[in-house]
Amino acid sequence: MNTQVKASIASVLKSRKDRIDKARKIADLIRNVRAYRWVGVYDVSPELVSIIAYSGPGAPAYLSAISDNQGSDGLRHSGEENGGRRRCSE
Repeated sequence: MNTQVKASIASVLKSRKDRIDKARKIADLIRNVRAYRWVGVYDVSPELVSIIAYSGPGAPAYLSAISDNQGSDGLRHSGEENGGRRRCSE
């Protein structure tokens, strides 16, 4: 990542915007700089992966995924749906 992009992200993080607005601005920035079709910013914990904000056409299909508490490496969706969430396993 180039110095200008890092400086832009740092500027967003230092701003007085709320957390969701900051995440949305950073997703927009990354999407535009790298010409990605879609970018998401997520909260990741041992139990749950959930979207904070995104940039691109359309909302994500799933707003969060439940972890089997086996770490985040190689998370895969097993397809078990639970109120907009998807159970994940390694």
